[in-house]
Amino acid sequence: MEYTGAGRNAGPLFLAADEAARWRAQFDVSMSQTPAYVGNEGVRQSEKKRSATEESIMATKTNFTPDEWKSLLQSPLLVGIAVSAADPSGLVGMLKESMASARALVQAKTDPNADELVKAVAGDFETSEGRGLAQDGLKALLAGSKPADIAAKTVEALHALSALLEAKAPADAAAYKTWLSHVANAVAEAAPEGGFLGFGGAQVSEAEKASVAQIAAALGVSVPAGS
Repeated sequence: MEYTGAGRNAGPLFLAADEAARWRAQFDVSMSQTPAYVGNEGVRQSEKKRSATEESIMATKTNFTPDEWKSLLQSPLLVGIAVSAADPSGLVGMLKESMASARALVQAKTDPNADELVKAVAGDFETSEGRGLAQDGLKALLAGSKPADIAAKTVEALHALSALLEAKAPADAAAYKTWLSHVANAVAEAAPEGGFLGFGGAQVSEAEKASVAQIAAALGVSVPAGS
């Protein structure tokens, strides 16, 4: 039996249904491609923004464990000792060089352009507790060391400090490490070498220049100008 009447009336409906199915299929294909890409890109952009925000936040004492903070506190003294040990200057020279480290801490505390982490370390060093932590850390690190051993221990400690700063204080890392290299250079320039009672001689010996360069390399920063 041939079906006629129903077909005439149903024909347009079948065409409409086919057309709708075709558009729906195209829409499904489109949704399976474009939104996934846009969504992934959105996630990537969000991750980039979050990473940039995290890196822009300055670190404080609360970002570090007590032992990590101790390593930061002792670092300006450590680089000074390493430079002094490279070429001992006698009593007068040692006094001048130790004063150079202390002066760098005082200047950092009062310098409006100093990095915030540098200021925090300098500020904590003004307290008896902070100084005690730094001294205890240095004693533990350098106890029984000969001058030749101090350089190797300093490099090892500065490598660890550099990694710590990059991990926990990325926004401060470069400024802090550059500051330490300048502290080392200031100690090297504090007392002439090869003179008598602090007079005469070269302003910075070759051994001290090598020590400053070694410290800068361990920190991953440039050697200060004039070294």
